[in-house]
Amino acid sequence: MLSVAITPANSTVVAGATQQFTATGTFSDGTTEDVTINAHWSSTVPTVATIANAPVHAGLATTFASGTSTIGVNRSGTTATTNLSAN
Repeated sequence: MLSVAITPANSTVVAGATQQFTATGTFSDGTTEDVTINAHWSSTVPTVATIANAPVHAGLATTFASGTSTIGVNRSGTTATTNLSAN
């Protein structure tokens, strides 16, 4: 995989709300694939937001308080990040 992209990018939600993220991988042959459930998700500020890794909820962030957390995805060593802000 050449790259991975997270959508939506730099989103803002109301504190207490959820935000579903998806990860799309781009491969050397130019094809793309949804890798949301096959990637590891992380949140840098768990007091602001956590993000699920379980296949049924993969990429689902839950916010708890106002602030910004960096959401990361890692698929076989290929990574991407975006910001999630809660107001």
